[in-house]
Amino acid sequence: MSRTTCTRAHCEVDSDSKRNSIYAIHPVTLAAGGIAHPLFGIAEFANFSASTCNLLTAHRLRVFPPNQLSAANVSFTTQTCAST
Repeated sequence: MSRTTCTRAHCEVDSDSKRNSIYAIHPVTLAAGGIAHPLFGIAEFANFSASTCNLLTAHRLRVFPPNQLSAANVSFTTQTCAST
């Protein structure tokens, strides 16, 4: 179940993220300036009825880096459901 919080300026879509247990967790150590690429999935909005989905376009992902308490907003545009 996802939840949407809206103001006049923006909407925030909260969804409970889950780790997929078929993929092992691998610690990654990066050199200064290094780059890592995560694997993640987003539910396909077309799998839900229009009345259930409440389709919207999201423009950012909120990412919590390892061992950090604050999130980074990453530019990423996709269509998703405001509710399911």
